[in-house]
Amino acid sequence: MKLNPDCIRDLLICLETHLEMSNNCRLGSVSLNQIQESKEMKPYDKKEIVYTMLKLIEARFVIGKVSYGGKDSKITMAYIDDIT
Repeated sequence: MKLNPDCIRDLLICLETHLEMSNNCRLGSVSLNQIQESKEMKPYDKKEIVYTMLKLIEARFVIGKVSYGGKDSKITMAYIDDIT
């Protein structure tokens, strides 16, 4: 699969918009579902979003985690905690 630079940009904009600091000065995480439902990410399918998330995590542009489970190794959880 090939990285889409527009998807990278839109995902970072989405994260900048949705990562909020709580009253105790901690950032909350943003789940894959929240990312998919955001207006910035509407043009992209789940596969492209997940691939972009994985590559941004791998390159340490963001701090997050994608977990797999079950027979089909489906994604059981995916979230991003912060932009580095």
